[in-house]
Amino acid sequence: METAEATTEAETAETCEPKVSRRRVRERLLDRLREAGLRKPKGVRAEEHEAMLDRLPERLAYMSAASLDALAEAVIERAEGANRNLWPGEVAVLNIARQIQRPPVDRDRLVLTYMASAAGRAAWDRSPWEALALSKWLREYGAPQKDRHWERIGEEAAGIARRVEWLRRQKANGDAEAARELAEWDGHAARMAKLVGPEAGS
Repeated sequence: METAEATTEAETAETCEPKVSRRRVRERLLDRLREAGLRKPKGVRAEEHEAMLDRLPERLAYMSAASLDALAEAVIERAEGANRNLWPGEVAVLNIARQIQRPPVDRDRLVLTYMASAAGRAAWDRSPWEALALSKWLREYGAPQKDRHWERIGEEAAGIARRVEWLRRQKANGDAEAARELAEWDGHAARMAKLVGPEAGS
């Protein structure tokens, strides 16, 4: 069974020392868009536009070179204005980036803030596996908005709980593979505890 929260090593294989990662964003994205002739949008002050350009290397440092290349071309396609040569808004750029390559959990602002909120803590209090299922939902769909969203989260959490209970029985019978998978699930639960806050598990 595939784990609910896949690891992000593959997504961030090219992400190394932060300074190098930010330089990659400037070279593969910002320089490419300058070369393509993109300019600040009308109605945006120059200092505001420069501030956005300064923020993007930090926000997008998790992206691989190939993903940044794809993002650059996607932003060019989404260029605004009569001549299609104006930068789209920062939110639009970040949303496109997320569609191309999701940030790892520890850099995903929606996951970090939502899991630390009352809703995230309530999910943890019901079950660590509900917190895990919620974090996966946040990464894939955004904040749950309707009762049926929470129902699906609860169903996934129940499935994880059944799997973990079976693994514990198998481990008790000496199943080494079950022990390995169980350790992975326990690791996911520990990461959820850190996201929810210092009181989790107390």
